[in-house]
Amino acid sequence: MAVTKVLARDWVLEIKSGSGYTRIKGLNTLSFSNSKNDTDTTDFDSQGATEHLVTSRSQEISAEGFYLVDKTTKKRDEGQQAVESLAELIGPESLGEFRLTSPAGTMKTFFASANIGDIGGGNDDATTWGVTLTVSGKMTDASALTANSK
Repeated sequence: MAVTKVLARDWVLEIKSGSGYTRIKGLNTLSFSNSKNDTDTTDFDSQGATEHLVTSRSQEISAEGFYLVDKTTKKRDEGQQAVESLAELIGPESLGEFRLTSPAGTMKTFFASANIGDIGGGNDDATTWGVTLTVSGKMTDASALTANSK
């Protein structure tokens, strides 16, 4: 099997709306970041070297692209609009369900809060749109669930 590079544009990001998932369209950048929290476990027996244990991990997904509006109906892209609506909520309702599909077909579902980035541009620019999704809890491998339901 030949291992090959994959194109970033082949990832698919969706938000759950109603009984299914809606693709978030207009994206031209997708970035994944991870962080961790450590607890210091250094003691006198550590011989001057610090020691630690990882206590928690977190993930964020940043997506950027263009603000989309249907030319005929003047309606916003359904995926972008659903993310914008989620970004206005507070408390338990502020977590939405998302699905991320890799170019190889691996699907992960997760809950996340949304923070809409700057929207705008200059005189000769298309209007930009972006969101940062902060994952809450662990991502779940949905590939097996989808394969079993077919």
